[in-house]
Amino acid sequence: MLRNLIFVLLITLLLSGQYLFANNLKKDINVIYSKDYLFVDYHDPGYLGTQSGDKFYFGYKGFTYEKISTWGAGRKITLKYSLDDGTYLEDIISGTKVYGYFLVSGEHPISMISSSCLKSESSIMGGAGCFQDEVDNWLFEIDRVMKKLQQKYSKVEYELIVQMHQSWLKYKKIRYLVGSTIHANDKGTITTIESASRASSVFYNHVSFLLQLEYE
Repeated sequence: MLRNLIFVLLITLLLSGQYLFANNLKKDINVIYSKDYLFVDYHDPGYLGTQSGDKFYFGYKGFTYEKISTWGAGRKITLKYSLDDGTYLEDIISGTKVYGYFLVSGEHPISMISSSCLKSESSIMGGAGCFQDEVDNWLFEIDRVMKKLQQKYSKVEYELIVQMHQSWLKYKKIRYLVGSTIHANDKGTITTIESASRASSVFYNHVSFLLQLEYE
């Protein structure tokens, strides 16, 4: 009887582990950027220092020392960007995830993905494709953050945010139009890359402001 009970418990634990693993795997599928760092110190207000010299700048209201108070110098942490959850730091030891508005030495992970892509591409169209992927990622991030803001703010506040966003969309459209009109007859290498670069750069400030609203 006892042996049967132990067997049932073991099977239950194994199955539970499989389901937990499956759930975690499903969640991590949408992580499109991941990089390990060694934590050095916390500067309040401002940033987290790392052994590589990179600094994690963060939104003041979205991140507090209490969240990482157990981290010591040399602690291995991973910066991740998820299409579902945005940017977060994961403590390798405890598995704790700290969400927030993080920039690494002034760069958003989406920009870092694009930079890595450009380093691996040798063709003009390949480079332009990197910037197009960046635009797609920015659009996905905007959609994610806007949904978060709708849940966080009142109807009146959110409507104001939507108005701002719609104005930005009009600006983006006109800016694209200006670029395409001026360079309509210039299809050279530099122009192709510059046009793609400008198309992606228009997103950075807008997304940064939306993220600040998310972590206010």
